[in-house]
Order: sequence, then C-alpha cells, then structure tokens
Amino acid sequence: MKTKVFREFDSIEIPNGSLVLLCGVQNCGKSTWANKHFPKSNIISTDDILSDLLKSHSPEKTSFSEIAALHTEIVRKKVLESQRENSYTVIDAVSTNYQERIPFMMQFAKHFSKVIIICFKINLLEIISRGLKVASLDDDKWGLTFPDAEYLAYLNLNFMQEIQKGVVFFGTDFGYVLNTFSVNTVSCKLP
Repeated sequence: MKTKVFREFDSIEIPNGSLVLLCGVQNCGKSTWANKHFPKSNIISTDDILSDLLKSHSPEKTSFSEIAALHTEIVRKKVLESQRENSYTVIDAVSTNYQERIPFMMQFAKHFSKVIIICFKINLLEIISRGLKVASLDDDKWGLTFPDAEYLAYLNLNFMQEIQKGVVFFGTDFGYVLNTFSVNTVSCKLP
C-alpha cells in the first residue's frame, strides 16, 4: 500500500484504531505539540519512560544496554495496553533514523488499523535558539551527553533527506510534514 503524504493541510484526521508516531530531531516541539493536541492518556512518551528508568536504576547495578532493553519492553507493553484501552495511541517520539524506526514501528503495525507518522520539519536555527537540552542529575549519573548544535544539524540533515526521498513514510498509511509555520496552525480531528 502506498502512503498518502500531506505537505499542505489545515488539520490532521486521526481515525479510530490509529497508531500515531511523532518524529523529529530533539527539541523540535514534538512533546509540546502532542500535549496541545492529544489527551495525556493517549500519549506514550519514550523520553519520560527513559527518564523514569534512569532515576530508578544505578549504573553500578544496571548497564545502559540493560536500561535500553527495559525501555524497549516498557514502551512495547504501554503501546499494546493503550491499543486495548484507547481509540488511538500516540508515541512521542520515534527515531529519526529509519534503520531504528522501521523495526520499532513494524512490531506494532499489525495491532492498529492505521499507522500515521507526523514529521516535524522545523528550521534548525529555531530549534537551536530554543536552547539545547541540559543534562539532568540522572543524565550526569549515567554519563549521558546530548547533541551539540553541529551534531543536531547532522541529524536534521539526514532526517530532511528521509522526508525528501519519502523513506520516512515507509510502512505508514498516512504521513504529515509539519513545518515551522504549520506546527502552530494545524489542528487535529480526533475519533
């Protein structure tokens, strides 16, 4: 099936039984947009799950690869639970790298009637002007660092190429590309 891609639109329709994937580089506004348009009960925040795991474990007792495995399992359970309890599920956020995103997405596609990806194609200067994420105490405890402006530019360029080539839409039914303007004007039609 070919994905229907929307680049100019006033609203995004979320059909009943949908899995909605939010995709964009760090700090582009995915969580802010999700919280504005969807009830919290329908949103699974992969960042919040990771943050909770980092707080509840210590690097002396748990390796980061074990944390990553726990994270994957918790997200999987929450997605399937949400699919049973809600008319649609939003994952905030999925990887901008298709080699990571596609296997992640495909494990859930069979459980939902539609898979929708919403891509955040935001001006990189706007993202950087918001300020890059600062490490928390848990991040420091685990030795985590966050992308600097140069690496963020690299990630953004790769993601923009995925959008341009259409790779980002592989395995989805509908794809939407939000830009710097539309991210603030588009609405959602929920089931």
